[in-house]
Amino acid sequence: RQWQLLFEPGHLVEDPPLVLPQSHPRPQPQPQHGDRECLPEMWGITLETLTEVCEQARELAGADFDSWTMREVNNAIVKPLCLQAQTSLALYRSPGGLKAEVFVSHAWAEPFGQFVESIRSVYRHHARPPTLWICTFALVQSDDPTVIAAQCGAPTAPLDTSPFVRALQEAREFLVVRNTAVDLYTRLWCVCEVYFAHKFDLLPNRARITGADAFAGATTRCIDAKCYAMSDQVRILNALTGGGEPDMARVDAIDAMIQEFRAFTLQRES
Repeated sequence: RQWQLLFEPGHLVEDPPLVLPQSHPRPQPQPQHGDRECLPEMWGITLETLTEVCEQARELAGADFDSWTMREVNNAIVKPLCLQAQTSLALYRSPGGLKAEVFVSHAWAEPFGQFVESIRSVYRHHARPPTLWICTFALVQSDDPTVIAAQCGAPTAPLDTSPFVRALQEAREFLVVRNTAVDLYTRLWCVCEVYFAHKFDLLPNRARITGADAFAGATTRCIDAKCYAMSDQVRILNALTGGGEPDMARVDAIDAMIQEFRAFTLQRES
């Protein structure tokens, strides 16, 4: 089933077109002030919604589904919805906002089906699975980089004003979703999330780890991680290292945390 973009938010109908009119206005970033739904922690989704996205992706991808990553899902499903609905997927499904209870840390190059199943495995026996903050669905996705930049903050803005950090600060749990395709901690935003999860006392007692330990033997350091935007890289590295000359004690502490996350085996949960 495809999401109906033209009528009631949250309702599904069969096969509306994903090709949108060229004259449609570009999506706007989430509002940053005013009502409760403008707060980043209110941009959560349910596990049911995540499962619906997965089912739609499986139908669209067909035999290629196993090769689809979050990027393909974003291009095929999320961006078109944001363009027509003029809001994020999260606020489209919950126009008044939905408080996110779990902040999900992941890499966009992950196999999407694997990502969803890893999350489902954590909450399989919950009568009411918690609500999730997943950046792809929380933010307005767009081909226009200025829309993304407007949501993530100016290059000179303090990192703790970004929606990622603000949502993480309000979360009750930190969920790390590993995968078999890419080491999360070669991606600087994932390293940043570990740093702030520790700062906000989510580690170690309010953190969960799921997904394959395919990179248990990786040894790259947090300061070697990369991100797409150089401005973000500078901003995050300044936060991680204390600015100026790197505080190596801080760097070593972050490296120790990410090594534990890489090596964690799911058998230890029993």
